[in-house]
Amino acid sequence: QINDVSLPQGDFTANLYEVEGKWQASPWVSTVTQVQYDEQSDLFGLFSRLRWIVKPGNEIYFVYTHNWQNLSSGLLEDPQFRTLSRGASAKMNYTYRF
Repeated sequence: QINDVSLPQGDFTANLYEVEGKWQASPWVSTVTQVQYDEQSDLFGLFSRLRWIVKPGNEIYFVYTHNWQNLSSGLLEDPQFRTLSRGASAKMNYTYRF
């Protein structure tokens, strides 16, 4: 994705690269993983989500995120990544039917 940005302080182009993969192991279990790199800020991010449908209306999600900053001058020239943040979470949805 290429964004041409015009601000009173100046103009610049922001390039965002993204790769996304999806896999559905069964009708009940699926995963999505997204990787992004932003050239302007030299940030690299990973997002991964696992969704498990226990039964229709009842779901469990597991999510993992990790963000790095590239400290070198480019992505291909000896990259040096430093972790900015990372986290994991779980979520459960339960539907009660009368």
